[in-house]
Amino acid sequence: MDLELKNWLQSGKYRIEILKKLYRNPSLPSELAKEIRIHRSSIARVLNDLVKESLISKTTRSAKTKTYFLTKSGEKVVQELNGVKT
Repeated sequence: MDLELKNWLQSGKYRIEILKKLYRNPSLPSELAKEIRIHRSSIARVLNDLVKESLISKTTRSAKTKTYFLTKSGEKVVQELNGVKT
């Protein structure tokens, strides 16, 4: 992981925590917000930022149901954060 990405991740209060939760399980925004105890609008902003960085993606079943999951890049980042050699 490059230094710029690492700094960006660390500069956001919930970015790393969300990545690690999605590493364990794809989740709905409402589930993540409840686990982390932040407002849904806040989780939406963080998720959109992570999508823009191509670390996560989403599947949409309906206009209201979006499940977020890690991309291959996101999995690699979490493994590096956890100290796993890739």
